[in-house]
Amino acid sequence: MPQRPARPSWPALSPRPWAASWRVELHAALLGLAVVVILLGWKHLPAAVRRVPGPLAAVAAGTALSVAFAPGVERISFSGLIFDAVALPELPEGNWRAVAFAVISMALIASIESLLSAVAVDKMQIGPRTNPNRELGGRARQTSFPGRSADCPLQDVNPNLITSSGPGDLLTLRNIGNVVCHDGQDASIDSAVSFAVNGLDVDSIVICGHSNCGAMKALLDDAHGKGNPSLGAGFAAWLDHARPSYRELLAEHPVASAAAAAGYGRQDQLAMVNVAVQLGKRESHPVAAPALAAGSVQATGLFYAIPTARVLLVERAGIRFLDPAQAAVTPISVGTPAG
Repeated sequence: MPQRPARPSWPALSPRPWAASWRVELHAALLGLAVVVILLGWKHLPAAVRRVPGPLAAVAAGTALSVAFAPGVERISFSGLIFDAVALPELPEGNWRAVAFAVISMALIASIESLLSAVAVDKMQIGPRTNPNRELGGRARQTSFPGRSADCPLQDVNPNLITSSGPGDLLTLRNIGNVVCHDGQDASIDSAVSFAVNGLDVDSIVICGHSNCGAMKALLDDAHGKGNPSLGAGFAAWLDHARPSYRELLAEHPVASAAAAAGYGRQDQLAMVNVAVQLGKRESHPVAAPALAAGSVQATGLFYAIPTARVLLVERAGIRFLDPAQAAVTPISVGTPAG
């Protein structure tokens, strides 16, 4: 009888490889989900638990779960000691032109980043914006006029602290009591104002006082017969420039009334009135007065409250509280200027 052809023998069936791969990928996805859940929910746990950084806890938990329930998931492992990977920097060999190009490129990128950040911050403020052309011109003139300034403060506190300015941005004149003498009474003040207005073309003169001013305390003590003779005749003569401020205080100057309404003591009231009175002297100065009348220069009075780190705007009719966050101005005025 004819023999039938032999049937081919089929190989034994084995588990499909994609099934095992699918299980590994599912485990990896579940582990990743667990890590995400821990990161999102970590901020809702008690404060004592949150002392441990959330990312650290999530990575530790994910590693522990993979070891216990998903050993097939690949993990990063290191061989040898970690110190073997530590190496000291080495200078390049040969191609120094590429190194120089990289350094110049990084410097340019950093400069552009700083400029863009400054422009972004400037756009966030309310009020006058920075004039880049004027700023660049001022920086250029610093090479020939060190101390080029945008303002000419006369004050007894650190001007850079309350104006967030750097070296060379302000022309600063300090004296006891932040007073402004009349023309011809003090050469240092006259020369500073003349150089600022006619030499540097500043557009702002700022007179600044501060809380707990020693000169104002000396003025009050002297008025009540408690002066300190050991300070000498020169100090007493210098206080004469501030005595008009004390007379305005007694006459209930609007600034004093506004300061009292805001809760400031007598010494700080006198310090604010003194700023207002010194502002008035600028209007009669032979150099500052024409520039103020023409509008090319503006005079501003500031008062720095040291305990609260608050800056107040002092005007002849009152004071204003400046909110540094929103640059909002809340006026507090009482009456009209007394002379």
